Amino acid sequence: MMDFSEFTEYVKTHITEHLPPEYGAADIRLDEVQKMNERYTGLTVRLEDKVSAPVVNMEMFYQQYQDDRPIPDVMKDMAEIVPASIDIDVMKDYEQVKDKLFIRLNSPEGHDQIMADSPHRMEADLLMTYHIYIPDRDGDGGFMSARITNDMMKEFGISQEQLHQDAIASTEQIFQPKIQSMMEALTGIPEEDPQMMVVTNGIGSLGAGALFCSGVMDKAAEHMKGNYFILPSSIHETLVVPDNGSFDRADLEKMVKEANRTVVDPQDRLSDSVYHYDSKDRVFERADVYEKRTQEKSAERGSILGKLQDKKEQIERTAPGISQNKQRQAGLAI
Repeated sequence: MMDFSEFTEYVKTHITEHLPPEYGAADIRLDEVQKMNERYTGLTVRLEDKVSAPVVNMEMFYQQYQDDRPIPDVMKDMAEIVPASIDIDVMKDYEQVKDKLFIRLNSPEGHDQIMADSPHRMEADLLMTYHIYIPDRDGDGGFMSARITNDMMKEFGISQEQLHQDAIASTEQIFQPKIQSMMEALTGIPEEDPQMMVVTNGIGSLGAGALFCSGVMDKAAEHMKGNYFILPSSIHETLVVPDNGSFDRADLEKMVKEANRTVVDPQDRLSDSVYHYDSKDRVFERADVYEKRTQEKSAERGSILGKLQDKKEQIERTAPGISQNKQRQAGLAI
């Protein structure tokens, strides 16, 4: 059996034997790849007239080979991925690209280079990036994606704000945000007064970003009857529970951290933080930030009331000749 190095060199040498004739002169490369939440050795087979090509995860296919799958079958599966690419003209034409955009959420940890190379937005401590949706050619609902880079955005001649707005609108059309109770998600049976809801998209993949589609947070607030906490279940979905006194922020944080350590695959982890949506002020933020903000507002309110009371008492002391009724009126007027 080949080791990983021998396997990758074998694939690089023989992959064109499983591809259409036009791939005979393709540029074939093996590179170390850093993508959102994962690193791996990737194979690219790029035609001269294509600006992009899928990156084939060699570790994934080597595992199939180690599991005694015949090498011709492994190569055949790789060959089905390779032809999914985008023409240069399409990639340069923003009018053709903008309806294929979508947003994706990740942790910023370990993504310094991606943040340096790509337009992005921070939502609390979550990293939002922008990608182009590339459907599989077989039409089975699978897809790949190409991340928008700073160079691409410059080529498009657009601002990051326009990119963001167009990506939000396109995400809603491509993936269709979905909000349902946990019971309905598990059993298909609707729940009248849910205490936990799932926010994802219609295909259940990379659905955490659905939370930021238009109206989704407010719709969740209707179900929760007001403010709520957001638990980052994974990059594929978030969970929502009401902020009605039944849940403690610190306990929820412990639950999220434990789930990330024991249940969620490393490449699917989104964050250890818990988030909060203030339905009145329409503010999304980390739950600890919301807690601090409300404490400061409460302290400020108490300070103002105290100053008003001090002023009222001062008037009462310095105006002894005023009748009790007029003192009350003076106090009310302040």
